[in-house]
Amino acid sequence: MKLPSRNLVLLASMLCACGLVTTGVAEEKAAAPPKDIACSKLEYKDLHGSYVYTFAKDGSYTFAAVHQSGKSEGEQKGTYKYAVTPPDKAKLNLDKDTVITLTFEAPLKGKLTVDDDVRPHAFTITPGKNP
Repeated sequence: MKLPSRNLVLLASMLCACGLVTTGVAEEKAAAPPKDIACSKLEYKDLHGSYVYTFAKDGSYTFAAVHQSGKSEGEQKGTYKYAVTPPDKAKLNLDKDTVITLTFEAPLKGKLTVDDDVRPHAFTITPGKNP
């Protein structure tokens, strides 16, 4: 059965709206953040070095920084609070004075900003094993 072009356009529009077919344009979908980051590591780099946060189940974290020269800049310990903001964001409050905003582009990867610094940095979360 041959459909007139108007009906074909309507049919294609309905199928696209239902998500059964796409227009061929790459559709970027946000990834959902993990519900919890306990026992995980968050890693990112900037122009100055690389940074690793390790999160414990009890709400504590350890932070380690390595300067781009390879020199360790020491460790810091503190407490964290993690909250998911659907569909693709999470906020990480560290010691009540540092806020990291995470925007997920893949299940455990995305871009982050620290406090009011608008420069985004790529991050990766490596899940750990819950004891």
